[in-house]
Amino acid sequence: MKREKEKTCLSPKPAAYGLKLKATRGFTLIELMVSIAIFVIITAVIVISQNRFGGSIMVTNLAYDVALSVRQAQVYGMSVKQSPVACTAGAVTSKFQCSYGVHFGPSDHYILFADLNGTGYDTSNDNGTNCTGPECLDVYQITKGNYISDFCIDYSCKSNSGINHLDIVFHRPNPEPALNGQNSGVASITVTSPQGISKTVLISSAAGEISVR
Repeated sequence: MKREKEKTCLSPKPAAYGLKLKATRGFTLIELMVSIAIFVIITAVIVISQNRFGGSIMVTNLAYDVALSVRQAQVYGMSVKQSPVACTAGAVTSKFQCSYGVHFGPSDHYILFADLNGTGYDTSNDNGTNCTGPECLDVYQITKGNYISDFCIDYSCKSNSGINHLDIVFHRPNPEPALNGQNSGVASITVTSPQGISKTVLISSAAGEISVR
């Protein structure tokens, strides 16, 4: 009797009957829409930031390409770079007496040229994609939506109709450039990305210094 009682006491209690298990609740339609909206906003912010960063890198590279092109003209002008045809420097006519420069006019390209007659670049040879005249050495196309938004000599700019072109010319053996024929002032070329990010190349006629800001 005692053993049976102990057995009865040790036996586990039966599970409660009549209790229903609650089903696991999922997302409601409103919660799902809010989650999707948050995901879309985060993705948009990341994409916009990435595009802006990429645009900044490309326009910075373009500014340094412009600066290097001007430096190349400076090196050609100071050295004895042979031009395609003979040029006139004072009373001397020679292929080794030419001045060299960079021409800025349209917004989608610029030109490295040899100044054969001391009057700057002859724009009649420029057709936008290449140049056929003897002065033209190379055409640098600006792509990826970037463009030359402005160029100036001091406060006279393309944007305020002060100038419609910019010729930066180096006469041998001087490192200082002539800016549209004048030997003083500071030239600036501003390049801009599709995102509106701008960089400016500065060329000083006083010291021939070239910098990017």
